[in-house]
Amino acid sequence: MTPKNEQRLIDMMSEARKSPELFNGMTGWYAMDPLYERFRQIYGDEEAPSRYAHFNTMVGMASPGSDVGTEIARGTGAHWLSNEGKFDDFLRFGGGMGGTAPADMADLPGHVYHKTAQGLPMQQYLETGKVQMKSPKVPL
Repeated sequence: MTPKNEQRLIDMMSEARKSPELFNGMTGWYAMDPLYERFRQIYGDEEAPSRYAHFNTMVGMASPGSDVGTEIARGTGAHWLSNEGKFDDFLRFGGGMGGTAPADMADLPGHVYHKTAQGLPMQQYLETGKVQMKSPKVPL
């Protein structure tokens, strides 16, 4: 960073401030409002925030090394299996490499580093109620 480049960035931000559509930030990656509204319909205003936050955490934890479709499918699947008391099935068969997965996992995409990047961090989250990772990146 040079003083000239620093001023260039400040000037751009100052100019953008004149246009709220530029300055106030971007839209999120996913439009999740309809899903949250569905949680409100099902669980009510009291329970929906915590249930949605839990679901969203599980889906987010399926993100490392995944395209969007795989992330959503794996996170939703892990969340559902957890709610059904079957998270151990996700740990065992969620990688999609070896063994015959239960029928209710037939459409769940596998993942090459399932356990280290997703499964074990999810398990720790489910056991403690908090994401246990100490860094923004997944384990090697």
